[in-house]
Amino acid sequence: MVKALRDLVEEAEQARAADPRFLDDLNALANAFDETAALDLISDDFGDGDYTNGTEWTVTSGRWWVENAVGLRSVVAAPAASPVATPDREPEPPRRSSDDLADAILNDLLGQIAGRDDYPQDQDQQTAEWQDQQQTFGADIASADIQVATDVANAFSLRMEITSRARYGEFRVAAYQVSPQDGWGYQLAYTPVGRSGLRLMRLARGEHSVIAYRDGSIDLEDGRLHVLDWNRSVTGVMTVSLDGTQLIEVTDTRLRDPFDGIAFSNRGGDYAVRNISVKRER
Repeated sequence: MVKALRDLVEEAEQARAADPRFLDDLNALANAFDETAALDLISDDFGDGDYTNGTEWTVTSGRWWVENAVGLRSVVAAPAASPVATPDREPEPPRRSSDDLADAILNDLLGQIAGRDDYPQDQDQQTAEWQDQQQTFGADIASADIQVATDVANAFSLRMEITSRARYGEFRVAAYQVSPQDGWGYQLAYTPVGRSGLRLMRLARGEHSVIAYRDGSIDLEDGRLHVLDWNRSVTGVMTVSLDGTQLIEVTDTRLRDPFDGIAFSNRGGDYAVRNISVKRER
C-alpha cells in the first residue's frame, strides 16, 4: 500500500495534477506508515572519543572536542564588553531604538498579512528582543559551529543530554535545509540570561522568526546533566521538553521538506553534549 501511494504521488508530481502541499502531506503519510524506513537517523554518545567516527560531524567554525565522561564540548569566551550575568547582578535589558520599533511594526504587519493566528500574540516582540540581544552582544561575537549532514525526516524526535557551565551567550541546535546559517529550518536556542530561556525559531533564507518561546529564565548551570527533547509530528506540531517537563508547544507547517542535517552552534558559553539521538517520527 505504501509503495502504491508513493507511485501515485510520483505520477501526480510529474503531471502536476495536484497541489504540491497536498502531495507533501501524502508523502508524509507514506513515511509515517513505511515499516521499512529506518527509525534511527542519528545516534551518537561520543564514547569513542572521536566525533568523526560513525556519525561524521564537521566543524565549520571554532573548536569542538570530545572530553572523557563529558561528551562533545565547546567553549567560547564572552566578549570583553558583553554583559555577563552573575548570581548578584543580572544584565540590564537593552534599550529599543527607533529602527527596532520600525522593524517590529513591519514584522507585525507582515504577520497579519501572512495570517499567523496560531502563533503567540507577542511573537514579533520576542523576535525584536532576540535582535536586541544580538546587538547587545555585538556583531563580532565569536561562535563555534558543528554539523552532521544526513537525511532527517520532516517529522522527527531529537533527544540530547547537555550540560552548561557559564551564564552568558547562547547555544542553538538546528534541523536545517541546505545550510544551518543561510538556508531554511528550525532552531532551538537556549539563553542562560534571557528573559525567555528557550526560543523556537524558523529560519528562511537566513532570516529568523521566533514562533514559540518559554516565558521566564531557565537555569542549566547547576552542575547537572539535563535532557532536552524536541519533537516534530507529521502534522507540524512541535514540542520541547526539558527533563521531562514540556515547555513549548506550537504548530508550524511552513517547512514541509525533509531536513539535510543537524547542527550545533555555541555563541558564547561552555557547553557539552554527552548523547544525541534523532529518530523519524511515525
